[in-house]
Amino acid sequence: MKVLFLDIDGVLNSKRYHQSDEWKNISSKINNGEQKYSPHFLIDKKSIEVLNNLIKSMPDLSIIISSTWKRYGRYEQTKKYLVQNGFRFECQIIDCTPELNSLKYCRGDEIQLWLNKHLDVSNYCIVDDDNDMLSTQLENFVQVNSEVGLTEEDCEKIKRILNFENK
Repeated sequence: MKVLFLDIDGVLNSKRYHQSDEWKNISSKINNGEQKYSPHFLIDKKSIEVLNNLIKSMPDLSIIISSTWKRYGRYEQTKKYLVQNGFRFECQIIDCTPELNSLKYCRGDEIQLWLNKHLDVSNYCIVDDDNDMLSTQLENFVQVNSEVGLTEEDCEKIKRILNFENK
């Protein structure tokens, strides 16, 4: 099984998105009471489309949510928010990493714990804007620029790591 560990903040939303007219319009409606706040508006539809194109080229890829959005049992809500914003491959989101609530652990520890429990993983890639990974994970890591979010160039790196470059 090939796995993509997916972060959300900085990957599927970005500083560019938070400065966009779409973001400002939604934020204004929420602040004026015209629209109820929902975290799903925090997801950039342009980044979702980049992710859709990536996943379309890798039909056997499984997605594991490694984002803090999984906290407090919100894994199912996170999947729903992704779909509400145009993500077309919900069935490929199969799990989330465990939550280690101690300052002595990093995102890489959560990913490693998940990998240790799933020995059928043949290859994996971590996509995140932060670099709190274990040194043994760095060759499987694509660090996204949080200023712009997920890009086609990031996707090419992901494909190379997962050996999907010829598809």
